[in-house]
Amino acid sequence: MIKSRLPGHLLLITFLFCIFIAPKAAMAVDLIVEPNPTDPTHYANIQTAIDYADSLVNIPTPTTTSFTVLVEPGTYTGNIILKSHIPVLGRETAETFLNGSGNGPVVTASAVTSVSFKNFTITNASVGISVSNNSSVTIKNNVFSVGTGGTAVAIQSSPTAQVVNNTFYLNGTAISRDADSAIVDNNIFLNNTTGIS
Repeated sequence: MIKSRLPGHLLLITFLFCIFIAPKAAMAVDLIVEPNPTDPTHYANIQTAIDYADSLVNIPTPTTTSFTVLVEPGTYTGNIILKSHIPVLGRETAETFLNGSGNGPVVTASAVTSVSFKNFTITNASVGISVSNNSSVTIKNNVFSVGTGGTAVAIQSSPTAQVVNNTFYLNGTAISRDADSAIVDNNIFLNNTTGIS
């Protein structure tokens, strides 16, 4: 009698383990940003999408879902603050613009980790992207043309920052960094007053 019940008990234990104990598979969700959203699940503002993801990811009991902020072509204003573990990607570099309106920085990455910022064209700013006190920040596949009085990328106290596959055109300073350990690789520099300082 005990032997005949044992398989049923094992089945029940296995079932309960799968529901309550076994780790659940992580989901990946794109938060879509577009200039004039008609879909109620899309965002008109990049920062709003970042903040929503941050409210779920960077909390004491975080979700297992990962979020990517995906920005459709259009022109957006700057003053974006990046958050840990939330990549921000433009759909098309040549058609996804961030305008700083002469002020800066357009994008700030301060005391964050595991962040990537890719596929944007950044224009008209005193600072394109400010990176400070970070670990694991990647700036990739962007075009920077902030103006001859501006700095495209300013890196401070972020020795593992990566600036890769970007184009720097008509900037006062393309990249300003306080440590040579920041990775600057495979970028194009054209008609900048200063390339790397």
